[in-house]
Parts: sequence; structure tokens; C-alpha cells
Amino acid sequence: MRDLPVPVVQFLCSTVIQDRSLVYLQISKQGQLLAADGDLSHYGLENLVLGQTLGGQLFFLEGLVPLAETVLHIPFLQIQNNVAIELYIFEDHSVDWVILLDSSSDRNQQTLVQQKVNDLSLLRHRQAKELAAQIQKLETAQTNVTQNPQITPKDLLANLPIGEHRDSTILTLRFFQLTEPALAPILTHPLKRLDRYLTFVTPLILDAGGIIYQHIGCSITALFGILPSSQSASRQAFNASLRIMAACQTYQEPSGPPHPLKISQLLTSGTINLDLIQLGYRKRLAVMGLPMTLALQINPALNQEGLMVDQPSFEQLEQMHSFFEPIEALDGPQQSWPPLYAYSAS
Repeated sequence: MRDLPVPVVQFLCSTVIQDRSLVYLQISKQGQLLAADGDLSHYGLENLVLGQTLGGQLFFLEGLVPLAETVLHIPFLQIQNNVAIELYIFEDHSVDWVILLDSSSDRNQQTLVQQKVNDLSLLRHRQAKELAAQIQKLETAQTNVTQNPQITPKDLLANLPIGEHRDSTILTLRFFQLTEPALAPILTHPLKRLDRYLTFVTPLILDAGGIIYQHIGCSITALFGILPSSQSASRQAFNASLRIMAACQTYQEPSGPPHPLKISQLLTSGTINLDLIQLGYRKRLAVMGLPMTLALQINPALNQEGLMVDQPSFEQLEQMHSFFEPIEALDGPQQSWPPLYAYSAS
């Protein structure tokens, strides 16, 4: 496919590279500049002299030409204070061709993403330290029971470190885009999409003081009320849910127009038991209790978008009662479920 039809070339030039300030250079194997054209002034290259060696004319190409490989691609190369280029070098008929495209906007976007990743890493590190301190208290209590047989289970319950039994709210979130049969034919790379969805939602949970407990399939389970906070666990989880719903309305794939993410969210509240279980060489935080049981039972039956809460969560959100309505029916063994309520902003 060496000879592209003229309409194809024109289309590519008018769409893909129109706003990227294309420049091409032709350089001999002896390092002489044979040809140069394109938006040269955008990169401050309007005074190039043909027939001369690169020298100080194209400092950023020193050491890159003559080309020692088939094709060289550098996605981000800083050549001026505010200009970064995407650089291609390839060989054809004993000369080297150089293509420059402006990649400043992509570089800026990558910088913002990296900054968000750094912020998220710091937040996770802080939460990990807080959890490690609570886990250390739990391990100390377990060691005391083992070494002192005079301590009874009742004594242990009376002196458990904070975090063993907690009034918590569990947020269960499910992505519909990856489970709807009608969308299956048009979804490509579903695992990559799931990874993008998780990356999009996780910071919103962490920023609200939640902890990602697990994600299975297309669902995320997060815990609220584990880390110290001035807010109740139910209020933390509710605020996180509202932020997630608002953010999902403006979700945008890396390439393509914005399109809302279809999600369901469920809040279940109550007392949970935290403990450590040994998995191989590592210890893992285990959670048991009615809120977790209900979350696991109800999540597969959630067949509608939006936010739903159980009875304890509804009671704790007393100032928000006017925004909730009882849910009449869901698929599943509802006789064992508490009443559920659906949130409506209207």
C-alpha cells in the first residue's frame, strides 16, 4: 500500500494532521539538509539553509541521523519552552526523511494525568499507613490472647482495638456497559474498557474517604467508616455516590465524544466485623456482616441505573428522605432483603 489514492491523502491531511503543524525534512547520509517544507515557522525553523549540514540548524537531530535503524519514533521531544514534537525518522532511497508533528497538547494532557496519578499514589500511601496502624493493633490483640490464656473471649471483645467492629457503609457499584447483551457486538477490548472505568471511578471513592475492598467482574465494593472522619459512614458513601453519578454523566473515552457511563450503586449500612486471614504468605483484610452479605446478594439483581440504599442507610440519611422512593421489585430472593429505596434528584 505504497501508493495511496489522492483522496485518501487529502483526507488524512485535512483531518488527522491538519492542526498538528506538519513539517518534513530530507537529509542525506552525509548530514546535509536536502529539502524542508511545511509549517516551519511554528517550530522556529523558517531560516533553514538547504545544502548545509545540520550543525546548529537542527540541534535536536544531532545523534539521530544518519538513521541506524529502520524507523525511529519519539512521541514527545521538547524543542522549545512551550513546544513538544512527535518525531518520525525513516530511510528511503539512501536518504533520511524526518517528520515533525506538534504534540504539545498530548504532552500537556499526559502531564495532567501523571499529576493525578501522583496525587492518587500519595492518597493511597496515606490510607495504607492508617490501615497498617489499625492492623498492627489487631495483630497485637491476637498475640495477647495467644500468650495470655487468662484472657477470655469476653475480655477480648471488651478490649478490641478500634476497627475490629465498625459501623460501616458498603458501596457496591456495577458497570452496565460491559454486561448489556445489546452492546456486546460493539464493545472492543472489554478488559481495557473495564480498566479505564476502574481508573476513572477509584479516585472519586478514595477522595471521599473510602477504601476499595475488592472488584469482581464489572463490580466494585468499597468500605466507608474504616478511616477516621468527621462524617458518618453513610454520609461519606452517599456523597461519594453523588459525585460518581455526576462524573459518569460526562465520561469520555480517550478518543471519541462524551457518553454517559451507565452504573448502578447500592449502599448497605450496619455493623461489620474486620479480621485478618492468612492467604499464602500474606494477610488480607476480611469483612463479614449483614451489610456485606446483602451487598453480595442484591448486587447481581440490580437491573436499573441509579442509586439504591437499604433501610439502615435510608434511616441515617434522614435529611435526604424526600429524595428517595421505595423500590417495589427486584429479581431475586427478596423475602430475605430489607426494604430498598431509590434516589431521585428531582
